Amino acid sequence: MAAPVASEAMMPRVRRYAALARYLTRMEFERRFAGSIGGGLWLFASPLLMILVIWSALYFGLGMRGPQGSDYGAGLAVALAGWLVFAEAINAALPSIVASPHLVKKVVFPVALLPLAPVMAAFLVHGLVMAVICLVLLVQGHGIGVSILWLPFWMLCLLLVASAAALAVAGANVVLRDMSAMVPNAIALLFWITPIIWPLGNVPQRWQWLARLNPLGIILDGYRHAVLGSTAPLGAMAAWAFLLALIVFGLAVLFAFERLRQWFANVL
Repeated sequence: MAAPVASEAMMPRVRRYAALARYLTRMEFERRFAGSIGGGLWLFASPLLMILVIWSALYFGLGMRGPQGSDYGAGLAVALAGWLVFAEAINAALPSIVASPHLVKKVVFPVALLPLAPVMAAFLVHGLVMAVICLVLLVQGHGIGVSILWLPFWMLCLLLVASAAALAVAGANVVLRDMSAMVPNAIALLFWITPIIWPLGNVPQRWQWLARLNPLGIILDGYRHAVLGSTAPLGAMAAWAFLLALIVFGLAVLFAFERLRQWFANVL
């Protein structure tokens, strides 16, 4: 009987934290677009314009193409959408704890929600951006089959990895202010070593195992398979991606954020 009683006792706290998470996410939206004439329109315009610019430069300017028979342009747009929400979430989460010392010093405040709120806000927009991309592909005559049902799964995997990175960098930024310079450079480097503008199949066979240790590469490849259709064994690919995402999240929470949190109140 002890376990059910303990679970019932925890429910008010869970509901309280969920309500606080919704409030912080809403405040993130309001903070980002306060005083903006376009308001929420920029939520969609910014990522879509960035995708259009990068896609045009690579596809038309540099003439980049994928393997024969593949639709490089559509695959690039889908992968870029996933990458942009990841980068946006990390950059927004980076200063979140440092910017709220008054909340960090409250003993009962769940500090982890501070970096997670920008992540949740970014992914809410990301869902709508992906819907727009799928609609555009349909209008252009790209067939979207049952593989699209995998897309929420890949978005969940990306959310886990982005949340892990957000917790790690936001926590580290409290004790190491150089993070504000290091993180953008690390994100730029990660962009080029992740199969976004180049297909994963371009990696030599003997190095494929190394490329598949990058969870972002597998997840963004999963985005392509889900939206554009695939005959690949998505089950095995999905299981490996989810396992990697869980490992990354666990390491970030247990060995990064939790160890750094003890210093927050003293440093701030």
